[in-house]
Amino acid sequence: MASPVFINSSYYQRAWRMLTSQKGWGKTIILIILALIVPLVGVLGVMGYCFERARMIAWGMQNAPEKGTLGVGTCLRSGLRGFVVAFCWVFVPTFVLETISMVLNFLSLSFIAAMLTLPIAIIILCCSVVGLVAALHATIYQKISAGFAVKRIVMMARHGISGLAKIIVSQFVVGFFGNIFISLPAFFIGMPLAGLVLDINENLVDEINYLTSLSNSVVTSEQAVRLIVLLLQVLLPIIIVFWLAGIIYSAFLYPVHYMSIGLWMYQFDVQAWGGVSDEMPQPNERTKPWSYGEVYGAYNTGQQPADVNQNNKAALPQMTTDMPQSGYTAPVISGQNVDQEHVQPRFCPQCGNPLVPGDKFCRNCGKAIAPQEYTND
Repeated sequence: MASPVFINSSYYQRAWRMLTSQKGWGKTIILIILALIVPLVGVLGVMGYCFERARMIAWGMQNAPEKGTLGVGTCLRSGLRGFVVAFCWVFVPTFVLETISMVLNFLSLSFIAAMLTLPIAIIILCCSVVGLVAALHATIYQKISAGFAVKRIVMMARHGISGLAKIIVSQFVVGFFGNIFISLPAFFIGMPLAGLVLDINENLVDEINYLTSLSNSVVTSEQAVRLIVLLLQVLLPIIIVFWLAGIIYSAFLYPVHYMSIGLWMYQFDVQAWGGVSDEMPQPNERTKPWSYGEVYGAYNTGQQPADVNQNNKAALPQMTTDMPQSGYTAPVISGQNVDQEHVQPRFCPQCGNPLVPGDKFCRNCGKAIAPQEYTND
């Protein structure tokens, strides 16, 4: 069975095309927007969904999961696991670097601290991307501890440093234009709404001017609270529009960014991974000119897998389970001789895509495969 080739370029572009090529992708974006409105739980659920999509892509599966396969519980668990891992990878270096900056300012070395501002920002940005790699590693193994396999994660980051650099640059560029996207609605919609609030309540401006004209020694705590409430009344429309624009922007950015990490991790032959402490297989070095149909249509060949071909008397790889298991994980392949005469080709009952014995999901349509659902054709 053909596998998608690994392409070390255009991660964001390919992730975007992968996202928008799926049937009903607009509905997925709407659901993400609605989920992001829910504080904490909704955000964790969206993170979990994105991590699961990235995990499937790292396995080589290009299509979205079958409807109903990724439940709320699965997404919340993956989101919480990924958040804990990513937070630790980003928070610790951020805390250390910001502490160094504060100490330099305290020692009146503000010039050195200012010189370090940009390098610190770049390091934190890099840590955020590596943190997602670690979080995806934990998602693949379904264990938080796998997110702190420092040696393996650093090895992957070092080997694929050029790909990560491309993702970081894409994140920076998209983030720059994203901030513009968020700011425009706040300026053109939020500010007129704030002006409308002032027009409706004419006394609001006079009261704000009066309170702001008072000196600090005269203002009471009640007046200070009143001033904050009045300012919030004016700024609330701008804040709401800015918040909604940020949610819409994040609904597109989250899947694309996480899926780009999955595309990057595909080079490490996830299907052949063993335990967390085992030595990783050599990364996939295949590179061809990028072709959308070739990369994302490779599983739709309709060809019978070579290892289950009746005319092929070679050893059939036996599927073992020395691998993190979950709803989508496929077992690890280890070579072992098997009698080929009793092996029949297997196909997905939903789309007819060829299956490797032991597959728990179709790599084309995402349908979860139960043993009794294997079909011979």
